[in-house]
Amino acid sequence: MPNYLLEIGCEEIPARFIEDFSNLLKDKLMHAFSRERLLEEKHKGYVFSTYRRLTIRIEGVKKKQGDKHETLLGPPLSIARAEDGTWLPPGIGFAKRSGRSPDDLKVGKDAKGREVVMVELKEKGRASLDVISDCVEDIVTHLPLPIAMNWGDGQGPFIRPVHWVVSLLDSKVVPLILFGVKSGRVSFGHRFLSKNKQNVSSGEAISISDSDAYESLLKSVCVDVSSSKRAEMIRQVLYEKGQDDFDSHLLHEVSFLTERPTVLEGTFDQRYLDLPSSVLVACMKKHQKYFPIYKKGKLVNKFIVVAESVTKKNKDVILKGNERVLVARLEDTSFFWEEDLKQPLDRYVSKLKKVVFQKGMGTIFDKVKRLEGVSLHLVNMFKFSDVNVEILKRACYLSKADLVTLMVGELPSLQGEMGSCYAQKNGEPEEVVLAIREHYYPRSESDSLPSSKIGSIVGVADRLDTIVACFENGFIPTGSKDPWGIRRAMLSIIRIVIDQQLHVQFSSIIDLAYGEWGSAKEHRDELLRFYNQRLKQFLLDQGFRSDTVVSVLSCGTDAYYAYSLAEAVDRYRNSHQEAFKVCVDTGVRVGRLVKGAKSDAELNEALFDLDIEKTTYELLQNIDHHKQNLSEKCHDLARFSKKMDLYFDDVMVMVEDKNLRHNRLAFLSRVYSLYECFGDMESFQV
Repeated sequence: MPNYLLEIGCEEIPARFIEDFSNLLKDKLMHAFSRERLLEEKHKGYVFSTYRRLTIRIEGVKKKQGDKHETLLGPPLSIARAEDGTWLPPGIGFAKRSGRSPDDLKVGKDAKGREVVMVELKEKGRASLDVISDCVEDIVTHLPLPIAMNWGDGQGPFIRPVHWVVSLLDSKVVPLILFGVKSGRVSFGHRFLSKNKQNVSSGEAISISDSDAYESLLKSVCVDVSSSKRAEMIRQVLYEKGQDDFDSHLLHEVSFLTERPTVLEGTFDQRYLDLPSSVLVACMKKHQKYFPIYKKGKLVNKFIVVAESVTKKNKDVILKGNERVLVARLEDTSFFWEEDLKQPLDRYVSKLKKVVFQKGMGTIFDKVKRLEGVSLHLVNMFKFSDVNVEILKRACYLSKADLVTLMVGELPSLQGEMGSCYAQKNGEPEEVVLAIREHYYPRSESDSLPSSKIGSIVGVADRLDTIVACFENGFIPTGSKDPWGIRRAMLSIIRIVIDQQLHVQFSSIIDLAYGEWGSAKEHRDELLRFYNQRLKQFLLDQGFRSDTVVSVLSCGTDAYYAYSLAEAVDRYRNSHQEAFKVCVDTGVRVGRLVKGAKSDAELNEALFDLDIEKTTYELLQNIDHHKQNLSEKCHDLARFSKKMDLYFDDVMVMVEDKNLRHNRLAFLSRVYSLYECFGDMESFQV
């Protein structure tokens, strides 16, 4: 089976775009090859990319397109052709749309056995070399770009200027032109570790004899094209140096910053360890892409740098250069640390009056005041009776103070962290110190949640305020844009509420935020729909069944109840499928009777004239409707549903006797309230 290789040689591509863009290119090519009948039954696509090249290899490509044989069904014969054989407008139109003349039309039968006109389309497969050229040119020139550049005489746009193209089907060159560059079999090695006498910045030119030899040939000119192999090499060195708990995101990034990585270990003056460890780590990881080194869980004055273009001659020079750059960074941060500590943290709060929150939405200082108001209401709503209100107010007051410090101005990722450090230095209560740091948690889907109640309260209040402001200010997330991170903020609120096991309706929570704004709730309903979408996606991501999620979300906007109920329902239905089906069928039947009848009669026990009515009502009364254990409530519902099954066998609800009919409907209304606690029964698929 032939294999296809495409390598697009570019100027340096930013590391953060390479993997996603390469995978997009691979997926688009695979889809196009499949559409054009170019792939064997067993096929596979691979990505080999660096900052200088985007490479796709597709295994299992046919030498020739498969022949196409397709039958298109048209309108019924009765309206397509007259009895005398003359073609009518529907038949003529069908032939024209099919690219045929009416004389090419045939008569056949559709799936329902009706006589229809049809046309048979036959297309002989073309040589793969010809088809691939058209596919690749079309796909590459129409890719959605994360960043776009134009160059030369109007070439582009593409992610970066293109310098060479390798396009091979096994050993044969597939001719094509991308942005004015003709394809061939010549690639280029590492710019500095291999030599090119004609162009010293291009690297050694190397002829790719065959698509299967690509990886080994590039390795011979000092290029490791596999990002996973580069990352694994770096990972192994980190393990050898005792670094088991390293930043996987940083590892991923540096693997795309090099074509032939070399891992070096550097040092810095021990006096810089007096700085908070979070500052040192931010300096090393954020600016320099270094891995900090820990020994026995404690940060030491060493770091690991993944360097490019390293030789025996320049190894020491490169290491010394990296050490000098880090020291310069640490000198700056030492200065910021000392300057920030010259005044207590609460002195920075007034400076927030000069920092705009959002256009037309006041300052960060105004936001801090709203945080306090919302937080004080949340304490009561969350029933946190053990929270010290004065401590909470202090945490709110200092929560954003570090935004105007020199350190956070230089390293914005340390907001909250620096405020916590400065608060501790100033002797603030430990609860305040922890809350300043933790109210930013979680910063990502994998991040930790706040461990303290105060941190949880301030975190929810902060995000609520931002979400309401964005919706009222027109910064509502779209499919591709969410500059304020509203989706992440909403997900964080959901995770915190569930983690703290808080039974609260989100509709009530957002009303608190609107209350502090004192503005009309113009987008409140839209915000609630957005919340429901986020909660639904969160529950689906937890692995709950889609019909379970849809059903439980009908119970309101209590995230913790929805999560707990989905967990209990899925656990029960997985182990009691038949009993669950009885619950759903009974719930649906009860619901349809109650909703259809629209009776508002009061229940009168004296009108029960059958024993089954009396025993079923007695069982209903004995069910604890306030029971907190949802798993037990599922079993209670199952037992009651079996009883209701017997009830419907013996009781005719819609009898002619008006009083009897209304009384039975009143009973079913009470029954239905039991099923409503488990969501919309109509949504379950059993």
